[in-house]
Amino acid sequence: MVRIAFSNSSDSAVFVQVDPWACLYKLEKGESIEFAMKCHGSEPSFTIDEYDQRNRILTLVDCEEFFVVVNGRQIHWEEYPSNI
Repeated sequence: MVRIAFSNSSDSAVFVQVDPWACLYKLEKGESIEFAMKCHGSEPSFTIDEYDQRNRILTLVDCEEFFVVVNGRQIHWEEYPSNI
């Protein structure tokens, strides 16, 4: 299991999209979000693209599924597809 966390320290909202599922999450100033992924193979692979100061795309490679971690609890992305 691999975990990736995003935090927003800017004054405006930041959007994080998780691909290939295209799930979108909004982080207001001071908010953070964490994702946990189950991936194929021994070394998981991902990219993080920053398109401008507000938009990030996390692309997971060879991952079966991912979870959003809320209050320390993993919630499957189908049960928590977006917070918008």
